[in-house]
Amino acid sequence: MKRLRVSIGKYGLVQNLVVRKVANDYEVLSGNHRLKILRELDVEKVPCAIVEVDDAQARLLAQALNHVHGDDDLGCGAELIREVMNVLTRR
Repeated sequence: MKRLRVSIGKYGLVQNLVVRKVANDYEVLSGNHRLKILRELDVEKVPCAIVEVDDAQARLLAQALNHVHGDDDLGCGAELIREVMNVLTRR
């Protein structure tokens, strides 16, 4: 978080958050740490990429983006795959 805070202070936000609309709000799929720092800096508007995905797709996307930008939790990944496979086989 410290390195991210320094980066945002030096360069600003260089990568949009990825969100999806849920009811009357937005769920952050990628960028929770960036958003936390931006809130601490009292930034009111944040550029976002808005995606239209269902719950299963949202979880897959969040996991994929976390894998690209952060650390994987193999236990959570396995549980995610089980849940998504259950949803997909019911379709």
